[in-house]
Amino acid sequence: EGREACRSCRIYVVRVRHFRSCKMNIYDPAYVTNFTGLVNAHAAVSWSPHNRISVITNEAVRILSSPCSPSESGYPLHLEKMCIDNPVEPLDLTAIKLDSMISYLDTDQQHCLMLDTTMCPGTINSDLHRTYHRALWSPLHLEGRNRCLLATLTLDHRLQLWRENAFGQWLCVTEPSATYFAMAKARWKSQDWASVRGTKRAGMTMALEQFELLRERSHAVAALEMSWSHLFEPPHERPFALLVEATRSGLLLFWKVQRVDRSRSFDLKLLKEEQTSLTRAARLCWQKTSADSGFLVLCSNDGTINLLPLKLGGNDELVVGAWLNLWEDDLIPAQHALCKACSDNTYLVCVAKGRFLLCFRVAQDNQAEPSLSLKGSNFTREACEAHITAFDQCPSTEWELHLFACTMSGHIMEVKINKELEFTNEKLSIELPWMLQPVGLNISPNGIFMAIFYHIATPYNYNVIREPLQLTIYNLVSVELACQRLLSRAAEQGSEGGLCSLVDCLDRVHSFASSTSALPQPLEDFVRESREHLSELSSFGLKLFSFLTRINVSLSKGEESDVSRTNEEVLWRHVSAVIENCNAESLDARQVRSLHHFANWMALTNRTPIKRLGILLEAAGHPQAETTTATPPPLPSSGTKVEDKHSKSGVDSCPICDCGVLVENLDSWECLNHHKWGRCMHSLLVCDESPNRRCVPCGLLSHRTPIWTDGDPLCLFCDTTLV
Repeated sequence: EGREACRSCRIYVVRVRHFRSCKMNIYDPAYVTNFTGLVNAHAAVSWSPHNRISVITNEAVRILSSPCSPSESGYPLHLEKMCIDNPVEPLDLTAIKLDSMISYLDTDQQHCLMLDTTMCPGTINSDLHRTYHRALWSPLHLEGRNRCLLATLTLDHRLQLWRENAFGQWLCVTEPSATYFAMAKARWKSQDWASVRGTKRAGMTMALEQFELLRERSHAVAALEMSWSHLFEPPHERPFALLVEATRSGLLLFWKVQRVDRSRSFDLKLLKEEQTSLTRAARLCWQKTSADSGFLVLCSNDGTINLLPLKLGGNDELVVGAWLNLWEDDLIPAQHALCKACSDNTYLVCVAKGRFLLCFRVAQDNQAEPSLSLKGSNFTREACEAHITAFDQCPSTEWELHLFACTMSGHIMEVKINKELEFTNEKLSIELPWMLQPVGLNISPNGIFMAIFYHIATPYNYNVIREPLQLTIYNLVSVELACQRLLSRAAEQGSEGGLCSLVDCLDRVHSFASSTSALPQPLEDFVRESREHLSELSSFGLKLFSFLTRINVSLSKGEESDVSRTNEEVLWRHVSAVIENCNAESLDARQVRSLHHFANWMALTNRTPIKRLGILLEAAGHPQAETTTATPPPLPSSGTKVEDKHSKSGVDSCPICDCGVLVENLDSWECLNHHKWGRCMHSLLVCDESPNRRCVPCGLLSHRTPIWTDGDPLCLFCDTTLV
């Protein structure tokens, strides 16, 4: 039955069976990888809007990214692995010394103190809580153009924000838990410490007061759950998002996270503290209702489900509306939640409680204060046979809500909900070794792939099985549907988003081409018909043609000349747009040199000179006639001063020996003394910064301080985010 496991090499035999009655089944595994360690959290997989996957184990947060580069063929799907290791030291949120009170406490109080790792973080048992409990991706564009931050929360309440640097490492940019603890300690000092210390009390009375004070204050700053809001984009301010934190005492903290200019630093500001009765938060979920408002779903371990509407006003004023209780406490933890906006201006809230699925339809009331009303609800216990460990929704226009769920019994369920909130469920037939149990599930941004995280749920021999955790990525749709989405976008003139908005579709095509040694037929036709009409393609279509051509080259079925022609056309469009939009009165020295390089490049590639370029150079005091001849200007020697020669001739100097470096191609640059340098793809200037921005698939560079744009530039040739 396909349930045997090869223990010697730790490869699991997986058989996927497709039933005719299933219209949308999981077809084939596209990628399988194993990890060491153990599972310590359900819903341990998160797929970011910019195509990163985070997986939580008891050792680290594993991060997988697809470079979407067709440089290697014959491999189904290539994912690069990075990790964020567990903290070395436990987080201490106590401001009261324990030594002076322990001797006055009774046995029950001492046990309560020693077993509560929030109140007593120095015990041996607390080391087990230095593992990650939640890892959530921020909205797209918060960390930069087409980039996300990663928020992590440990079991010892450490909340941190991470970003990826130019070397593929993840760096902590801020720690909200430490920030709030510092604020709380300053507040505690100004409250009742003087009265507590200034009066004479018996030792036991003082110890009991300190014990209760320790519990109250440590629980007030100990984060249990978190959630991101949508991206707020005010007209005269940089975009920002809210990070919502729920503590053990039921306190909700709303943090404003905003990037500072073009730097890699972030501004963290506490907008509001809201005290609630939610003392054991199990899950938080945010749903956008308008550009400046949304509501928060608060799920508790006692089973209660509440909605909290919020609206952001001027001067960062956060208005909290009236609570809406959807479900009373029934002692069944509400551990998973998701939301979706519907076409009739209502919102669906789906919550998993054990094996039960609950669905609520709510609407926003037309009132000055933000408020919500319940329009309908339904639940089912037939969808899943066992406890739900994770679920996620799939993009769908046919159903109000289309989701996939995994259970402790090892089943993957497909659940569809119609407008009447009626459930339709179907079991996907995936036969795995009996020992594997799914504990995490997430779907790619466009619904192309589904990632499922498994662990061995039975006792096993550590000496034989050293990687008991398995992440499998399945194809969720056919390659024809992925091709249809790509070609539809390519047919749209002036479409925004670029290739980066459909990167999982590109991965699906690349995976298919690597396994079959050929592109899908619709894309083969697109490449053949577009080869001689590159100038007529849209921007998206031109970059899609370049991507598909590079796949053909890697499969030995294409020509490098097609890639070069495509890159020339992309660069020509970029140069034309820059020349058309730049202002002659505000050109700085670097931009003037960049215009000279544009003129030299057009001469070398036999492009028709642009009349406006001559006007811009004349306005800057450098006539175009000096730089548009077919023969490039001579290279200055090492004794020539940069200010006298290079700025006027359009020739950059070598940062080491001051020799000239001419424009010939974008891949390799060297001076007379053979010092090699990279060129900025956006300005054609020599990149002498360290580190430069870099495109991982193309290997090209860009200045960290943009020359021609105020925002974060993308790769000209593949729309990849520069790191």
